Amino acid sequence: MRAILQGRIETDVPQLPLPERFQHLPELRNLNDSWMIEAPPLDVRSGRVRKIYSAIRRALRRAVLSVLSRELLEEQQWLVDLVRLQNEIAIRGDHLEELQFQMAAALTGLTERLRHVERRDACLAELLERRIIALEAELGA
Repeated sequence: MRAILQGRIETDVPQLPLPERFQHLPELRNLNDSWMIEAPPLDVRSGRVRKIYSAIRRALRRAVLSVLSRELLEEQQWLVDLVRLQNEIAIRGDHLEELQFQMAAALTGLTERLRHVERRDACLAELLERRIIALEAELGA
C-alpha cells in the first residue's frame, strides 16, 4: 500500500511558441486585396492609332463579354466565395490556436496542482505510517 501512496505522477507540458496569427498572414492579405477581376490598363497611344485601337478593343470586348459574361460573373462570385472561405478558415484557425494555448495553460495549472496534491498525499501517508507504527508499538507492549 505504501508503494501506491508513494507513486509519482510526472507530466511535463511543453511550452508552445506563439506563431503569427492566420488572419495577418501576407498571403491572406494578398488574396483579400486581389480577388477582383480587373481589366488591364488601357494602352496610351495618341491620335488616330488610339481611336482605331479603341474601336477594335470595344468590338472585341463586346464579342467576348457577350459569349463569356455569365462565366465571368460566375468566376467573380467563385472568387468572392473563396476569399470569404479563406477568411473564415483563418478566423477559426486563430480561434482554435487560442483554445490550444488556453488548454496548455490549464494543463500546466492542473499539473502544478496535482504535484501539490501528490506532495501533500506523501506527507499524509508518512504521518499515517508513523501512527500505524506507534499503534503497533502500543499494542505489542
